[in-house]
Amino acid sequence: MDGRRALVIDDEVHFRYFLRVLLEKAGFAVKMARNGIEALDVLRSWRPDVITLDVMMPEQSGLTFYGAVCRDEDWKRIPVVMLSAVPISVREHAFATIGLTQGPLPAPAACLEKPCTPEALLEVVNRLVPEPTTA
Repeated sequence: MDGRRALVIDDEVHFRYFLRVLLEKAGFAVKMARNGIEALDVLRSWRPDVITLDVMMPEQSGLTFYGAVCRDEDWKRIPVVMLSAVPISVREHAFATIGLTQGPLPAPAACLEKPCTPEALLEVVNRLVPEPTTA
């Protein structure tokens, strides 16, 4: 696989395109999805190195999508960066509730509050998926 790949999942079109441009400038090939359902379709045919994930989305929430990724043998090792305006305490409560009904979920690779700075996101993504070195 040549280059780094990122899947951007967010229902806000402007934020989704902002992330796409930011990650493409950092050297990522990027695919986008508006919700968890679209994202699952992308994952069936394209494997990203990292996923940026909004929590609150219509049709399928980010937490439901995250649960599906964590339970799939092929996808569970893909690092997920959650991006959300939802307060941390609410996210933690949602994780606990999902854990009671569907089994515990591991913490995502990173969580950033929206809006996050481009620098903060790139620092996290570059730490999770370092640029390939040339020999």
